[in-house]
Order: sequence, then structure tokens, then C-alpha cells
Amino acid sequence: MKWLTSLNPTLAAAVVSAVVSLIVAGITAVVAPSVKYGFDKRLERRKLELTYRAEQSKLLRDRIGFHKGTILSAANDLADRIRNYQETPKAQDWLAGRGGYYLQTFAFRILAQWYAIERFSREAMYIDAEVATNRDWAFAKAVKLNLDTWAQVQLFKGLDYSGGSAESHFFRGQISSLADAFVCPDSDRPRTWTEFTEALNEGAIDFDPVIRYLNLLKRASEDLKYQRLMACYWVLIATLNSFGYDYQARHVEWARQISSNCGPEVRANLRRMIMDLHLERESGFRELAGALVTAPALGEKRIA
Repeated sequence: MKWLTSLNPTLAAAVVSAVVSLIVAGITAVVAPSVKYGFDKRLERRKLELTYRAEQSKLLRDRIGFHKGTILSAANDLADRIRNYQETPKAQDWLAGRGGYYLQTFAFRILAQWYAIERFSREAMYIDAEVATNRDWAFAKAVKLNLDTWAQVQLFKGLDYSGGSAESHFFRGQISSLADAFVCPDSDRPRTWTEFTEALNEGAIDFDPVIRYLNLLKRASEDLKYQRLMACYWVLIATLNSFGYDYQARHVEWARQISSNCGPEVRANLRRMIMDLHLERESGFRELAGALVTAPALGEKRIA
């Protein structure tokens, strides 16, 4: 580099500048394309991710919108029937045999709710939960709890109930089969009341598990079938109070009072099921969780 020092300072500076420019240009020519490629690749990946999340979120909202009205309507009808059963002194005497109007309409409303929930659940389960809004995800979990309360042996944890046979609960697969049987043959819609009764009158046995559950059901705290029915009712009203329309809202105080008909184990277990799904963040379920804690003792202030 002695030759560089022998040059005129101005000329030497120009030479150094030219060499540096050549080196920078060479490095840029080699490195820039790879840097740009990496940046473009990350950008494209991010765009695809955002597009996927937007599509899945819209799909979930569309599915919820499509099914929500049917689910809430079925929940409202079933909640009305359970309250009527609870308040009407003679109602338990009407649940006998398999041909009575009261028993059949009761079974019809249970099956209608299961049908509505099953149709939604089978579609929602394939959608990435991470793309759901908090509200959408909470609704999906509330729908799940509505079926879990009918099926989970966990509701009777701490009690003398094995769950090996469906005496005071329904197996989850059994609920799915009953919901499928509720579909009108050669169609993709639920049976109407007329079609349902015609099937029963023709001797159909598809719905016998529900008929047997309701047959001779008594409002007695020692009857686990009755305790499960009450737990299902509480979840129904919590769902309506959280996600339903204003005219579907129920007073939680009445639910708090009738919860005295269930033992502390059932109330504690149901509350745990709510907390496990983090549904206490929704207003209706938060009220229910509180009511299950402050309920009167078993048998105290018992309604009906």
C-alpha cells in the first residue's frame, strides 16, 4: 500500500472512495437478493396467516350465526318445560308410560336441543379455535357444556354412582345417535312434532332412552336423574342469560332457590365444570356460579 501513501492526498482519497464503493456494490449485489428474498418470504407467510385467520374467523361467525337462533330457541323451549315441571304439582304424575302428551313433548324438546347443538358442534370442531373471538369461543364452550351436563359422570363425583351404565346420565355417543335419529328420514332437517309422534305411535324405539329417563321422574333430591335435570336447567338459563335475547332471560334467584333440591356435591361439581371452561367470565354463568355457592341447604326453601 506504499503506492497509495505516495499519491496526492486528494487523489488517494478518491482511490479509497472508489475501492470502498466497489466493495459495497459487490457485497450488495451478493447479499441484497438473499435479504430481500427472506423478507419477502416472511411477508408472504404473514399474509397467508392473516388471510387464513380471517377466513376461519368469518367461517366460525357464519356457523354461529346460522345455528345460534335454533340453539337458543330450543334452549328456551326446554327451559320453559323444565320450569313447568318444577312448578306444577301434578306434572310428575304426567310422566308415566310412553304415550302421554306431557312426556312426549318433554322428550321432543330435549331431542330438539340435542339436535341443534350436535349440528353446530360437528361443524365448529373443525374450525381453529385460535381464530375465534372471545365471545365466539365462549359461545362454543357454552354449547359444549349443555351436552356435557347431560353426559358427564363428573357431575356426580363424590356420590355413589359408577357411571358404568346410563342410569342417571346419557353416554355422549348415545346423545349423538339420538340426535341423528331425530333427523327426518331422507332429509337433513329435524322431525316436526307430528313426525315425531307418528314415529312413536308406529312403535319406533330410537328414542326410548329419553323416554325411560323421563318415565316416572320424581322431584326428589335423592333421585340423581332429577338432580341432573336441574343441573341441565341451570346451564340452559345461564346460556340464555349470557347469549340469548332479552325476552329469553331468566331470573337467577329462582334458580338459586331450586338448587336447594340438589346436594352440595352436584352444585360444587357443576360449578367446577363451569370454571374449567372459564365460562364464569360470561354474565349468565358468573351469576350461576355465584348462585351455586349461596344456594340454600338441601331441602331448605324448596320450591314446588
